[in-house]
Amino acid sequence: EAVSEAASAEMLEILKRQKFRDGIPAGLPPGIAVGHKTGTITKVHHDGGIVLAARPYALVVLTRGLPDEKTSDALIAKISKVVYGTLTDRTTRLRPSEH
Repeated sequence: EAVSEAASAEMLEILKRQKFRDGIPAGLPPGIAVGHKTGTITKVHHDGGIVLAARPYALVVLTRGLPDEKTSDALIAKISKVVYGTLTDRTTRLRPSEH
């Protein structure tokens, strides 16, 4: 155990207040909470966090070399959608035309 339960809960609450929500959260159904941290520098963009679904899971997506943040956000959201659909056994997986 690295930190107390209270410290862990406080850190998660901080992550849940993230203002940039165009990556992992954008690929989730409404009402699914996520505590995450984004980061961007020239043509490098990432989003990582804990998705608080019925079975919580961690997801980290790192991108590099994409033309802009809008493109990488869209890719991260699609990956988030596929992962959520797979882990919750929902039919939210991408169709071949959406790749």
